[in-house]
Amino acid sequence: MSIGYLLLIILAIWLVPKLVRGYIFVHRARSQMRDIYNQMYGGGNNATADAKQRRRKSGWSAPMTRKRKKIDPQVGEYVKFEEIETDTTTTDSAGNTTTTHTVEQQVTDVEWVDL
Repeated sequence: MSIGYLLLIILAIWLVPKLVRGYIFVHRARSQMRDIYNQMYGGGNNATADAKQRRRKSGWSAPMTRKRKKIDPQVGEYVKFEEIETDTTTTDSAGNTTTTHTVEQQVTDVEWVDL
């Protein structure tokens, strides 16, 4: 038996237990992570997911129900808005352009009624 084989056997005896412990550590960490995920999201319980899908008529892609508008379109009145030009651009004799902005006061004609 040569010295190379002896060193290889010693290395294997030293390295194999470390590799096995590393594999066991990784395997435990993965299974704990999977258990935590299953507890949080119910990922491992396919019966629950199947029951939820059976309750939905069109599967997961369609919304559960169409949401109706909360306010009837017949309630209220149409208000027409018109754009008001508030910017004025002037050019003086030297060729300088000046733009002035005028701010219009806000007018409110809403009356609140408590129901």
